[in-house]
Amino acid sequence: MAMPATSGLDLVGTIRTRHPNVATVMLTSYDGDRLVEAALDGGVYGYVTKPFAPSALVMALGWTLPDRETLRLASVLHDVGKIGVPDAILLKPGELDPEERRLMETHPSAGHAILAGAKSDLLRVADTIAWTHHERMDGSGYPRGLAGTEIPVAGRIAAVADVFDALTSDRPYRSAFSERDALEVVWRDRGTKFDTRVVDALLAVGV
Repeated sequence: MAMPATSGLDLVGTIRTRHPNVATVMLTSYDGDRLVEAALDGGVYGYVTKPFAPSALVMALGWTLPDRETLRLASVLHDVGKIGVPDAILLKPGELDPEERRLMETHPSAGHAILAGAKSDLLRVADTIAWTHHERMDGSGYPRGLAGTEIPVAGRIAAVADVFDALTSDRPYRSAFSERDALEVVWRDRGTKFDTRVVDALLAVGV
């Protein structure tokens, strides 16, 4: 809120003018209804007071605590469709050939087939994630080539989490990336493959 040469509100105004698609969150030790109202009226997406917990920044995506817990649990099943992919492909130490890649890319649809029609909220979210976590904002993903808001928010969140987890884990074909390098990879695809707000939330919580 208070900076040496200007105010946080002035900075937000400048950002809105130059980069209208950027969401801003104000993190400050200043509190009070009038300040919060002024910030929100000025275009701030979220207002967080210090000291803060990382979960407070995650709330910028608009998910309540129960919804976040459902998302966390449902995400465990994101790759359930890989049960139908041969281990020789899943554990291959080198690059997949075109036919192996085609088989690998069937796992989201297979996961949907397993989870479709579930009656519990948890499994319905799991179905959404399993089916859409490989879709990309620019339409380059699979299995259906969804783009932008065609991709459910749960799928967009899972897409970023899945890639970050994959990059920071050892694989048969490569060693794990450092968290910094993984974040840089995700950042490069911010706004093209990955939802800008989701990538920003990942960076904001400080993995």
